[in-house]
Amino acid sequence: MQLLVVPWALRTVGAHGVLLVLPAFLSLGAGLLWTGTGLAAAVALRGADGSLRYSLHRTGLDILYIPLPDSERRRLKPILEALGQRGGQCLAAVLLLVVSTRAPTAIFVTLWVACGLWVVMALWLRRPYIDLFRELLRRGTGGGETPYHLMRLDLPALESALAALNSSQDEEVMLAVDLLARHRQGRLIPALLLYHPSPRVLEHSLEQFAQLGRSDALPLIDRLLQHPDGMVQAAALRARTAIAPDPDLLRRYADDPSSRDRAVTALVGLVATGAMTAEEARSRVEQWPDEMDVETLVLALARAARAQPSPALIPSLLAASAAPLPPAVAHELAEAIAAHPDPCFLPILMRMLQARDTREAARRALVALGPPALDQLTAALN
Repeated sequence: MQLLVVPWALRTVGAHGVLLVLPAFLSLGAGLLWTGTGLAAAVALRGADGSLRYSLHRTGLDILYIPLPDSERRRLKPILEALGQRGGQCLAAVLLLVVSTRAPTAIFVTLWVACGLWVVMALWLRRPYIDLFRELLRRGTGGGETPYHLMRLDLPALESALAALNSSQDEEVMLAVDLLARHRQGRLIPALLLYHPSPRVLEHSLEQFAQLGRSDALPLIDRLLQHPDGMVQAAALRARTAIAPDPDLLRRYADDPSSRDRAVTALVGLVATGAMTAEEARSRVEQWPDEMDVETLVLALARAARAQPSPALIPSLLAASAAPLPPAVAHELAEAIAAHPDPCFLPILMRMLQARDTREAARRALVALGPPALDQLTAALN
């Protein structure tokens, strides 16, 4: 049931519709009690409770926690589940004690009333749930929390995420893009989002399109290669190379000094694909008429290297990590190193663990390195 019925039910009726299934079956059992079929009623009630409570119904309840921030979810979920389960058992015991002294009719009437209240509460929760989900998209994740870590989105939440793509707030649009991509709904992100006026949204969307392999967006990606913003041009070239590599295109932009970000991205792409050596690329950069500042160069290198991991880029990343960098650039470099797990980066990763901006990327790289990283961490602790 968990593998076949639950996903289908969530796609069809959503989380709130799923919450109505168990009370519907319990109401059916109450109807059997009314007809006097005692054994059949007992089997139906027990079967519905045993098969649905910890599969379909539990999944629907878990999805309702998605809009809550991680800190609130960890604090409230155990309390609510304990009160709901134990409190409900206590209340049921009291009701059974009362109705057992009455006529048999009182049992199924009580069951019908309880199921009716259950249905009313499930229907009432729909609007606050959607409002909270929309508020979550408006305010962003905040504090580094991940409010969309569960595996499924129900239909109303999916509709809210798609509607958020039309927001005037950049953070809301980018969060909606991440939400859809993480829940394997990236194909629903419209390619027309690449007409968005914000460079931040364009860069973020291009990165996701590259990871998703969205070949349908290639015409719009090619259009952004001539965008006025150099960072958008570089992001478009990274996406273009990830989806459909074109060495001739990379060579053309590597020789075009009008956008240094795009030129560095093209050089990294040529090195990553083996069409050029790292020494040749470095020589090209040194021949540029006006010198490119180190921070901009490292930022372009890191972003391109993360999009196209290649052992040929490891020496360049090692050289870039030797320079003192501002937090934002250091974070991008850490992400690039995480995409190139190699023992030669261990001293650099140990240093990155000490800074908040690079800590998470350094952890991912250390985990990818495995035993050598564990030995290094053990030595540092001792």
